Amino acid sequence: MNKADFYIGIDKYAKWIGSLLKYGEPLYVPARILLMTNPIEYEETFIELTNTMNFVYHTISQEDGWPHLWQDSRMTDYSYHLFNGKVWCSMMGGQLFDPLTIIGGEDLIAAEKYAPRVTVDYPFIISPFITPIDLNETYCGGFK
Repeated sequence: MNKADFYIGIDKYAKWIGSLLKYGEPLYVPARILLMTNPIEYEETFIELTNTMNFVYHTISQEDGWPHLWQDSRMTDYSYHLFNGKVWCSMMGGQLFDPLTIIGGEDLIAAEKYAPRVTVDYPFIISPFITPIDLNETYCGGFK
């Protein structure tokens, strides 16, 4: 069961719109989300998925708060980003790839071939599951 986070944008100012707590692989994400080109429709479609398919996907919306113990999507299995009029995907913060190419049966190398060569940066999000910590100190797994 792979998790997925959804964003509008690809930098530290990207807007997190929600997450799937299972079925986050490109093959399971509804194609109508992956085909979006408009940020408003992308967010509305994800919210609709949250409201109608929560029992399948275990969706989390912005109102529910950040669902992970980690502070950004580098440790989430998949992250989907609407960027330059197309939805791109990243595995654990790696190179962007076209999720529709994967659905079409191509391998990851082919899916990365036409993706923009940009660095994916994520906004820092505080998890409600972790108490606030002094960010000037080094923590590992929530412990000093």
